[in-house]
This record gives sequence, C-alpha cells and structure tokens, in this order.
Amino acid sequence: MDLCMVRDERRLALVPATDLDAARVASLPRDWPFQVQTLLTRTSKLNRWYRGIVGKVAEGIGSHPQALHCDLKLKAGLIEQVIVSQAMRGVISIKLRSTAFPEMGDDEFASFVDFGIPCLFRDYIPGIRAAQQRRLINEWAGRRPKLEEPPKLILPR
Repeated sequence: MDLCMVRDERRLALVPATDLDAARVASLPRDWPFQVQTLLTRTSKLNRWYRGIVGKVAEGIGSHPQALHCDLKLKAGLIEQVIVSQAMRGVISIKLRSTAFPEMGDDEFASFVDFGIPCLFRDYIPGIRAAQQRRLINEWAGRRPKLEEPPKLILPR
C-alpha cells in the first residue's frame, strides 16, 4: 500500500499527509507491527489528491491511472515535442511534458489540475452533475489541499 506521511513535530510521529492517506491508514489492522521504509520524495499534497482522483476514475473505466494521466496531459496541450518519422512515412510520435518536480512548478501543476479534474468528468464519466462531482471527489480523495510553501533551505555558512 502506497502512503504519503509527514512528520508531526509535536508528537514525534508520522501522520497521513492527505485525506486519501488517512483513509488508507484507517484501513490497516490495529495493534499489528509494520515495517516501514522511508523514501523522501517531493510529492506534493495536491499531486497526491489529483492522483487519487485519477486512480478512482481509471479503476471505474478499466484504464491504467498513468494512461489516463497521459490522456489528460495531451488534452491540456502539455506537449514537449512532436516527432515525425522519416523511416515510416506518416507516423507521428508525441512526447508529453512531465508534471514531475522540478520540470513543472506548483502553480503550473495547479492550473493543470484545474483543467484535468473537470475534464475527467466531462470526457470519461459524463452525466454526473456538479454537486455529485464534488461529493465523489470528497469521497475519493478528500478536500483539495492548498499549495504548499516550498521547503526552507538551510545553507551552510
């Protein structure tokens, strides 16, 4: 199970980073020891929220979450390069831009999410009214998190 946790300074504990992670933690058995491997990542809370929704929609339509994410990037116009094959006439390949850090900043990623979430409902699961969409999003991934402040760098003197 994939969990994103953050360190709570007051309790010296790891706590769920998002509502999606809290729901996953709640599904774990109580009073059982777990082995935890830490991997420090630059995954933002907004990215976790977005990926949780994309994962639910992909599951519902029988698609892979990464394929659906790539479809959304194409629809958003996040194209890095168009490659025309000389060897195979008429074959065109498209290289999509990355939404990973640091290739895409938080503000641009937030704009992509603002496009992508309505696009999911419009193109992949149409016919769901706005109030129902909000309810489903809240059920699947919780409230949309605010953009995080960038980490403070401590530079050596």
